[in-house]
Amino acid sequence: MVAAPASSPVSPAEAPPSRRTGILLTVGLVALIVVLMATFLAFTTDDGADTAEGAAHAMMGAIQDGDLVGVVQQLPPGERRAVVDGTQDLVAPLQRLGLLGSVDTGHLDGVSFRFDDVTTTTTQLDKDVQAIDLTGGTFTAELAPGGAPMLTDKARTILDRNGVTVDAQASTYRRDFATDPLRVVAIREGGGWHVSLAYSVAEALRSQAGAPAPKMGTGPPAIGAATPAEAVSEFATAYADGNPGRVLDLIYPDEARVLYDYAPIFLPQASAAAKAATERGTYDVQLNQLTTSVSGDGPVRKVQVTGADLDIRDEVKKVHVTYDGKCLHTDQRLSDADAPYRKSDTCDGDWGADDVATRDRDNPLANLAVFGGGADLPTFTVVERNGRWFISPVRTLLDSLVHTLDEVPPDKVDVLADRLAASWRAGAGDGISGTPLTGEVTRPDATDAERRVARTTALVEACGRLLAPPVSAPATSASPPVTAPADPATEQLTQSCVRNLVTSGRVDPADLTPAQRLAAGVGA
Repeated sequence: MVAAPASSPVSPAEAPPSRRTGILLTVGLVALIVVLMATFLAFTTDDGADTAEGAAHAMMGAIQDGDLVGVVQQLPPGERRAVVDGTQDLVAPLQRLGLLGSVDTGHLDGVSFRFDDVTTTTTQLDKDVQAIDLTGGTFTAELAPGGAPMLTDKARTILDRNGVTVDAQASTYRRDFATDPLRVVAIREGGGWHVSLAYSVAEALRSQAGAPAPKMGTGPPAIGAATPAEAVSEFATAYADGNPGRVLDLIYPDEARVLYDYAPIFLPQASAAAKAATERGTYDVQLNQLTTSVSGDGPVRKVQVTGADLDIRDEVKKVHVTYDGKCLHTDQRLSDADAPYRKSDTCDGDWGADDVATRDRDNPLANLAVFGGGADLPTFTVVERNGRWFISPVRTLLDSLVHTLDEVPPDKVDVLADRLAASWRAGAGDGISGTPLTGEVTRPDATDAERRVARTTALVEACGRLLAPPVSAPATSASPPVTAPADPATEQLTQSCVRNLVTSGRVDPADLTPAQRLAAGVGA
């Protein structure tokens, strides 16, 4: 059993929406792609700056100069190595697929950045972690007409189809730090201070959630596993058992130092949510089988999942997922004794575009099986440290992406992009995060009866959505959602689902409407 903690929405800083969206998406996408390619050119010196504030100013200087190698040099050695080791092979497949043109890997062309009169204040979070707040001055980013030339028209079209518009027209973004401050975090690593992207993101999320600053160094120890295969199998077992602490201590600490330092904030909440899901029966994962193969030698190995079988149960249904190393099969049932009401299958080499519209993505396994030949799970990169083996999340993602880009046929890159976008939108799986369906009653003075009726309503509505189409392309203003009358199959399934809720004791028949009781054949 496992449960995922709720996440908080991120509020964008104030800016003119149309212009800001274009410039930020362009800058972000272009910078990401080019930095990934440029990192292997960066020197791996571990000096850093003498002070945290000096590291922040060095980073701003490199950004302003468009010096991509300089930007990467300012990152902590742990973050830098994770990206360097995983991105050397990205350029060729991106160009083979017609997504990337020729690029100057040392300088970002078409976009300019400027910092003016920036003032900062520094707050010590730990002896080796300091926050630098940009409290005055401005930042300006300008995209020249026809900027971002490294992205081809094909790449722009794919991004636009999935809701990301890269505006090739001239545009400007400006941020005034006096009215919209920005906090970055620097850490001392490798003998000097470096701006950490991971810590900056973690600190922003912590601040947004209103959580107190963690006491650094008090998180769980990095334990790892005895062998590369056990690192992956124990990771999967910890997920199924609802043990987020064990999930964390299998992550490579040199790469994920931030997770260990911020664990005192999120780990108790995640553990409590997992325990509550077990007690309420809102979410349960049963890992029936996991097989792997290991390749490579030395301190870095590759672990490929060759087979998996698991059951996932939430409040209204059971999902059975199997993977044989080539094909992914998913079926959904109301309970173990019921026949499947929906099935889906995807195999490597099945590059049909209809997979986006037909694959059930209400479980993590189906969302992750989008690599390689189209239905592979990620190939885990596992790293040895002091005789123990840890999963490297960044290298796992990058290595799997490179392998996938090498495998996809050039004429099927649109299908791959749509699959990745659909899985991104589906997240970990809608409705199976362990968060119980509670309805819309949020008043603190709501009576128990009101909360119970709201929960019943939410569960019945979930029953009515069981045959809804899987996650596909996002709705647009040109194609608003249409509510169609329920067909007989949907009505029958909904009634069976409601009866199961009553039989299991999740729903009191007295809280159903007379029409619902009549349709489901249950008494008050």
